Amino acid sequence: MERNRNRVTSRSARNPKSISIVDASISADKQTLVWSFDKVDRNDHFRFCCDREDMIHNQLLEYIMQYSGRTWASIKLDTHDKSNRSKHHFLNYDELSRTAKDRVAAMHIEEDDIYSLALTNKLRIIGIRDGRVFRAIWYDPEHEFCPSKH
Repeated sequence: MERNRNRVTSRSARNPKSISIVDASISADKQTLVWSFDKVDRNDHFRFCCDREDMIHNQLLEYIMQYSGRTWASIKLDTHDKSNRSKHHFLNYDELSRTAKDRVAAMHIEEDDIYSLALTNKLRIIGIRDGRVFRAIWYDPEHEFCPSKH
């Protein structure tokens, strides 16, 4: 379920008086993912910095390039190994770790806007989905930002 309910209005070329309203999040699903790193958190445990010892630079760049060529609709179809649960989804704020909640507050991020891209079984890039743009904010190599319930 998309949480970004931006509405886009446009006037018809044939009838300039008519206005159509389109849900931008639905139309964005047909577009390829665009990465943005303008809101990266460079502090604390989940910092998204190249100087992290646990950052796998080559693998991360490969994932960024692969996902850039995919539509959001395609990405949303990815599921975990043995279940039909989506790999990529909005996160429930109440299920975030204490450290993650502290970073969300420090970065002034809306609680309902937090989106997780699962690149491997553990590795997550956490950010905000804004239409077709994914604004990467946090790097989570051990799946600690929003730990799974076992």
